[in-house]
Amino acid sequence: MGKLLNIIENPKVIGQYVKGVSEARRSEENVYLLAFDRENDGGWYIDLPEWEGAHAQLAMVAGADSLLEFVGGGSSRVWVEVVKAQTQIEDLDADKSFFRCDVMEKSTFGGATYQVHLTDFDRTMWLCSVTLFVLGEYPNCLYIRNEA
Repeated sequence: MGKLLNIIENPKVIGQYVKGVSEARRSEENVYLLAFDRENDGGWYIDLPEWEGAHAQLAMVAGADSLLEFVGGGSSRVWVEVVKAQTQIEDLDADKSFFRCDVMEKSTFGGATYQVHLTDFDRTMWLCSVTLFVLGEYPNCLYIRNEA
């Protein structure tokens, strides 16, 4: 209920989500290069200067932070290439530089939980509604690789 109240009380945030979904922020090829920073508080945040909501809404939590720590190898800034897909992509499954995350559960304004398929990182991660602003949706599959 707290997330819903936060959204209702912050019309700019509602506009951001709608803008992300309706204006096709997604790339033509469904490929995104995203930057994340570990800040002084130790938390990970997506670098999204055009975000008009609260900075805290950009925090990576619930497994996404652990994944960034893992792929970043101790760095405080991580660049990742993300490919979104509705079904598995055979070529990317075969490409050892990528790992796949499959959606387990998704909710329009409550985020989505993904199973991460990475040998040394057998966990789930939850992605918040900012994903709608960045990707325009919660895709069924995400392919991710470090772009160090």
